[in-house]
Amino acid sequence: MEKLKKIINQINSEYYIEFESLLIENNSSKFLSLFKAYKDPVKSDEEIKELLNCKDNALYVLKSRLYDKVQKFILNKESGKHDGNSHQGLENLTQFLYEYPRETAIAMISEIENNHINKDDPNSLIHVYSALKKAHYYSDKYYTYSQLYNKQVAYTIALEKAEDTLFNFNRTLANYFFSNSDSDKDLINLLKTEIKNIYALNNSPRIALIQNIISIQIMLFTDIIHNDEEPIEDLLEKCEKILTQYK
Repeated sequence: MEKLKKIINQINSEYYIEFESLLIENNSSKFLSLFKAYKDPVKSDEEIKELLNCKDNALYVLKSRLYDKVQKFILNKESGKHDGNSHQGLENLTQFLYEYPRETAIAMISEIENNHINKDDPNSLIHVYSALKKAHYYSDKYYTYSQLYNKQVAYTIALEKAEDTLFNFNRTLANYFFSNSDSDKDLINLLKTEIKNIYALNNSPRIALIQNIISIQIMLFTDIIHNDEEPIEDLLEKCEKILTQYK
């Protein structure tokens, strides 16, 4: 299994010592011998079989199980570094495809994907799906990841537009509070319609939060009547649920 040998020789000295210690602690003597043997570029499979006193089938099973152990170990170590707290790390996700075997790289990136889906973080998911697109360029999954990438790009643009709408609304609301002018009132209604349209096209928690904030402020700080709005208490409860879900 050439992949196993490549992975073992890619492990840095710190990881190598830590994984070696884990095998020693678990009394995994054959795994340990195989692990060390693959670090030696000179040893052939015939020499390894003689070292472990096993036949072809037994060696194949040992290789396969050691591969799983090494793969999970690297995934756990590296996923902690690239959990999305560092945008620099996210921008370098494609590097995983060069540094690790394809299956290991995809598994690591997929774990990061789940983390950012749970955070509703479209900016980070753009980097994730960009890497996954490249990983699946010659497979049927390329189209799927391309669509997911495009969706996050569109979501990011919509979120930017929603935030601009909120900033514009806050400024207009302040003007209306002092002027009580019809032009500011009309603009407030226009911005409320705009945020509703943005949310209709991008049904996301972040944009829902912005829409609720705008609606709550209209009811609190203006005399504009909107019969289609929910009570303030219900909107505040919805906001609280969103903030609790996406910490």
